[in-house]
Amino acid sequence: MNLPTSKERALEALLQSLFIDREFRRFLGRFPQADELLSSLPSTPASLAVLIENAIAMLKRHGLVDHEFFAALVGERPRRREDIEAVALLWTSVPTQQLAVAERKSRTPSYARSLHQLLSMTKVDTSSSKNYLTRPIRRLMRLCFHDLTDERHQDMLRACYVRSSATDTHLAELEPFSASTLPSALRDGDEVDPVDRTSVDPVDAIFHGEPRKGVSLVVGPPGSGKSTFFAMLKLQVERRPEEHKAIYLHVDLINNTQLHSSNFDHDRLIDAICKDLLDQAETHYSKMSPFQNSVLRKVFAGELRRFRSARSPDSPPPSPQDEDEIILKHLDRRKEHLKAWLGFVAREVGSAIVVLDNVDQGTVAFEKVIYQLAADLAHKTDASIAISMRGTTFERGVTGGFLDVRLPTVLQIDPPPFAEVATARVEYIRNELRGDKHLGAQFVRDMRGFDHERVLDFVEILAGTVLNRPPARECISALGGGNIREALKLVERYSTSAHTDINKLFRDYDASQGRGWSSPITLDSFLRSVMKGENWVYNEARAPIVNLLRGAKNTMEARFASVRVLQYLDWASQNASCMTDASVSAIVDTMKQIGYEPGVVERTVNFLGRERLIVSYDRLEAPWASEDRVRIGSSGRYYIHEILRSREYFLACSFDILLYSEKDAVSLERVYRRSSTKGWRKAENVARRCADMLAEEERKELRTIATHGESPVWILPVMPGIRSRFS
Repeated sequence: MNLPTSKERALEALLQSLFIDREFRRFLGRFPQADELLSSLPSTPASLAVLIENAIAMLKRHGLVDHEFFAALVGERPRRREDIEAVALLWTSVPTQQLAVAERKSRTPSYARSLHQLLSMTKVDTSSSKNYLTRPIRRLMRLCFHDLTDERHQDMLRACYVRSSATDTHLAELEPFSASTLPSALRDGDEVDPVDRTSVDPVDAIFHGEPRKGVSLVVGPPGSGKSTFFAMLKLQVERRPEEHKAIYLHVDLINNTQLHSSNFDHDRLIDAICKDLLDQAETHYSKMSPFQNSVLRKVFAGELRRFRSARSPDSPPPSPQDEDEIILKHLDRRKEHLKAWLGFVAREVGSAIVVLDNVDQGTVAFEKVIYQLAADLAHKTDASIAISMRGTTFERGVTGGFLDVRLPTVLQIDPPPFAEVATARVEYIRNELRGDKHLGAQFVRDMRGFDHERVLDFVEILAGTVLNRPPARECISALGGGNIREALKLVERYSTSAHTDINKLFRDYDASQGRGWSSPITLDSFLRSVMKGENWVYNEARAPIVNLLRGAKNTMEARFASVRVLQYLDWASQNASCMTDASVSAIVDTMKQIGYEPGVVERTVNFLGRERLIVSYDRLEAPWASEDRVRIGSSGRYYIHEILRSREYFLACSFDILLYSEKDAVSLERVYRRSSTKGWRKAENVARRCADMLAEEERKELRTIATHGESPVWILPVMPGIRSRFS
């Protein structure tokens, strides 16, 4: 094969020769970020070349073009090994022998693949779906949880908890999955006192009353409310009296093409941001437009004055055209143009506020570049610059030197209690739909024949039983942790799932009134809806809940590795003689003592990290280095203490378990084919047989552990409890 000069073009040519459209999409479905990868790709009419070009960009962004990626390609197309290895060397420099070993481990036996396809081929008949309100509720969910920056949602934006500090000590206690902290607004040296949420003024919190020169940082875990805080800031600035108005510019970097790139053109990124800011200023502040000639002559008045005085007395005075040429030269240098204009605004208006939002969504290198831009703008002008940043980047920046420890303000955003946020939004939209004639009429039109009052009744049940009562609330809070966005997605998924029995929900809710029932929704029914969505069977790649017993996707062993790592970290967090945080190398050494290979443990730790079951202060996202320290998150703790005990969880997972024995696969297929034609009966029988097989696998694992010495106290068998639920 003739390789193109660029490694990207080489990979494009290779993939085009290996797959057709649907085969390539199916291949991408095996990756951990399958949902995001597939949803971001062009729709089916797009050509294969366009599809692959976009896919490579997404794979690079997530760091997935590695030796395991090429090993998976070899597993799919073993006859093209030489061509795949040639391209792999351009990307990974992995020797052929190592790629071959990885390929042998990653290849799933053909009998297991065929069985999985057999079990997954049946889909839900949407015509007989239990959730006949799926479409109107999906519309309602968008009103409740997506349109947050609309004027109608100004009151909901106040549901953000803020506390501030000018030191980095608070970051030592930063827990990405804690959602129980009290709302507080602190200033330097103030005592920690709870305050009324509705009295939190972002302008006062971030600028101490009046905007001042410098960079202000807003730090916190993903989804905790940093963007909401900036939205509140904008509202408060706009409400200020005319004599205290400030020029306000806001750039959201969430869709920036270089956000997730490890290597990018710094100058091009800075130029693009400066252009966005200048364009905003022209649109929203026409009297102070940075492109208006009369304004530009004031902005560059000093330079024009120096230009005139530099000419000899005998020379004619410069023409307006000569002066315009000097101004035009500055316009070509957008960063210098922006700095000069912001300085002019600060002198004329009194204050200019620049917000750079969602910076924390990018890589550490991306955050550093944006901070350096903010620091430069603040140093050369009297503008107030506010940017978002990950807590871990801030901590390292202070200790490592790239952040100025004299920052005027550092605000830590703590996620509010999830149920409070979601309930407030649901209550708000319900009141708006009933009280606002225009919005209510629009909603009725959107229903297209549905009884909109019944939809609103479902919203009442949603607010009362899902969001405010256990166990659904506890499950959502644990899985979402401090990420409010993720928690709201779980609510939306439950509300629109084909497995949410609307009529039963209404009956149980009516029966529970006045009887003191905690909730008509059980954990099993909630998990069934969330895990399966619109499908008959659960598929991990499409669900927000992972299968801890599936078996690693890239290894032929270690069925219970994920469970054992979580058990060890949970025990360590509760044992006073152990450190709550453990380094990855320490986990590897501990698991090695009971017979696990280091490579298996490292992959397991990073898998759990990507799914947010374990977290780290050292590095926010997996993959982690051996010296990085990790701990079990509230999500991981909830998995092993609650979800793993759920009958519905195993029932769903049994259709998504990798099998490494042909005998087991044949046995399951026989059970499936001989069962009743009803889907639920097939699932019951397959799950029962699968529980028996995994119980035997666990017994073998425990016997192997016993051969390495006394079994650790933190290892607890899980299959006996699961198996008893199907006896």
